[in-house]
Amino acid sequence: MSLPGKASGGGGGYLHGVAGVIVGYNFEAKEWPAKKGDPYTTVSLELQIRQDGADVAVRQFLQAGFLNDDEIVSGDGQRLESEKPVIGVGTEAHRFLESLVEAGFDESELVEANLNDLTPIVNARVTFKREIDEDAKARGQKEKFTNKAGKEVETDKKLLLVKEYHGQVKPVKGKGGKKVVPLSKTTTSPSKPNGKAANADA
Repeated sequence: MSLPGKASGGGGGYLHGVAGVIVGYNFEAKEWPAKKGDPYTTVSLELQIRQDGADVAVRQFLQAGFLNDDEIVSGDGQRLESEKPVIGVGTEAHRFLESLVEAGFDESELVEANLNDLTPIVNARVTFKREIDEDAKARGQKEKFTNKAGKEVETDKKLLLVKEYHGQVKPVKGKGGKKVVPLSKTTTSPSKPNGKAANADA
């Protein structure tokens, strides 16, 4: 099994050991000023996840790599406009999708779309897990968070992955047949490119 991906150039809800449904997603691009050379643009994957028994969905942001000059995010945020894979191999988003496939999700539609359209993963019910990012650990990268005592602490960076895939579920419907899953105001922010100060609650 091998998902496509761009070759490397060089909270809401902790979601560990709990089951939930991926009710939506968005790609988001962000431009960064460069200390040297030209500015660059990163892309992240926002997953909208409703844990079993919850009334609202939480957002989880995963690094997905960089956008080249000829690559853009579609106006509705649902697609990466490129003829080639955009999500970088080894990024948080790529590792999450790999773990989903390894857990039993059919990869065929994802491969056909070069991972640039993730519609097939919507309404997938899975059990999540967290694992230490060994690559980040080797580079000395940490993530910061505020504990219950209100103190900012550092810890090893952990990846959001899929432990088990339980199949597809029917979408939640509201009036007029529209999908209705409210989003929590709490988010998990995407990691900065240097891997520092990754997660913060809004």
